[in-house]
This record gives sequence, C-alpha cells and structure tokens, in this order.
Amino acid sequence: MSPRRGVPRRTNIILKGAVPRYRGGVASGFEVDAEPCQLRDLILAEAKARGVPLEERFLRLERGLPVLRFRLRDRALRGCRVDLPGDPRVSDLGHAPDVITVHGSARKSSRTWPRKIDGSFKIEAVVDHIVYLAEAELSRVVPDVVIPRGIPASRSGLVLLHLAAVKLGVLAPGSEAELLVEEITDGKIRQRVEAHLVRGGLKDGDLQRLGDANGMFFSRPMNLPFDPFELHSDRWVQLLRIGRVMKTKVERRYVAILDDHDLTELTLADPAGDGLVRLARDELTEAWKLGAMKGVTWVGTVSAKR
Repeated sequence: MSPRRGVPRRTNIILKGAVPRYRGGVASGFEVDAEPCQLRDLILAEAKARGVPLEERFLRLERGLPVLRFRLRDRALRGCRVDLPGDPRVSDLGHAPDVITVHGSARKSSRTWPRKIDGSFKIEAVVDHIVYLAEAELSRVVPDVVIPRGIPASRSGLVLLHLAAVKLGVLAPGSEAELLVEEITDGKIRQRVEAHLVRGGLKDGDLQRLGDANGMFFSRPMNLPFDPFELHSDRWVQLLRIGRVMKTKVERRYVAILDDHDLTELTLADPAGDGLVRLARDELTEAWKLGAMKGVTWVGTVSAKR
C-alpha cells in the first residue's frame, strides 16, 4: 500500500461515462489513477463541509494528465481547472508533476501546491482558491446579445466576431458589426475583408486582422488537446466552421458555441442559419465535418487582449 492516504500506488480505474482525452482531436484513452479520484473526493468533501454545492463535472485525462472540472448548481465553471498528480508513463509530456495546480482563466490567477512530506496536500488551500475563482466567475456580468438569423453565410464570421466583442466587453451591446471593419487602418486589407464578406466568407487572416484592430486575439489551434465542442474558458468565445449541402456544393459558415451542456447536445449562435439553435452532438459533428476544407476541420477562439 502507498503512504498516500492508503491508496494503492498506480492502480488504474476506468471512470463510468468518462469523456476520452484528446490528442490531435482523436480520443486516446480514459483511464485515471486511483489517487486523483481520491483527491477529487477530498476536494468535494471540503467544499461540502463549507456549504459550497460544488460538484464534479468530469475527471479525465488530457494529454495523459488527470484534469478535474466542476459545476456549481446548474452552471458549469469554465474559469477553473484542477490538474492533479498523474502517471508519467502515460503523460504526453514525458513526466507528471507531483503537484496540484488550480488554473484560473484570468492572468496570474493560477496557484500550485506541492505534496507535503507526509504525502498529503493542502486540500483546504486548494478549495480556498477554487471557491475564489468560482465567486469571481459567477460575479462577472456577461452582456446579452441579439443573434440574427438567415444572414448570408459569407457574413457569419463578422457577425460572430462582433458577438465575441460584445460578450468580452470590447464593444457595447447594440453596436454594429461593421465597426470592426472600420477599425482596420490598412486600406488594402480592409478592401480584401470587405470583398470576402460579399463572396467566400472571412479567412483566418481576415479574422486575425479584425481581431488585432479591435483589441481581440483570434487563435486557431491546429492540434487539439481537448474536445472541440467543449467550452474551456469563461474568457473566450469558441467558434466552429460547419457546412451544409446546397444542391451541388457545400456552403460553409461559422457558428459559436454558447453552451456545451453535458456534451451530448450544444447551444449555438448560428446567424447564417436559424439564429439560436440547439443541436445533438452527432448532428453538430456531421455538420462540422462538412465544414472541413481539404480534410481539415476548423475550430477558432476569440479572447480580449487585456
């Protein structure tokens, strides 16, 4: 037996209903050691003792390391992730830090606790920081946004970038999406963006230029270490490119994930479709695959530069 609170060392269990971890967007296993499971139980028990109704959303491997996320009542906490000690033999990094790290979504909001001499961790301090991050996230006011419907697919990227600007506090609610284009000072780039809004839709470079000109950062991760349909932060807006067959061709458009619920269905902002929609995961997966170009699917994130 291990001295770590009586848990057998490196005993693997499989979590029922676990979501597979992702390497390059491909599921590659979902075994979690016994110790992270016990640490999860200790964290939840400490929160319960304080009267905080913290619940596990999932405990799973990401890049081979155990990651714990929470919900509070009916709300998933996007701005808090706990990395637990893992097995270096299955880590994509080649090692597994023997620490607990609580990550926040804000700058300099993450904290780390090493293992104590007796093999335990400062669970009380860990829960202190989790509760602090949860309170900060719940207190943050997110402006309501109006989602249009039935717009041309070529304009969907601009409308969703504007939606992101409003949700991130970069632009005021009720402002016009064209304000984003007006902020581009380079005349040639602005003309290219305007041409793509009429035909073909915005490209990655267009989204990046629009973001840069308006105090936002657009990123397109090429090698996904996470579920592409899962919201990972309360401080970014996550976009997908999806497609639908229109007679003899595929029409591609952008959508934004507003809520991932239990990852079996998702609420989307789809301005070139029906506006606010809710799709089963299988439906969205098929549409996402149709939106691929040269066999490459598309995920993008937008965050504020501050």
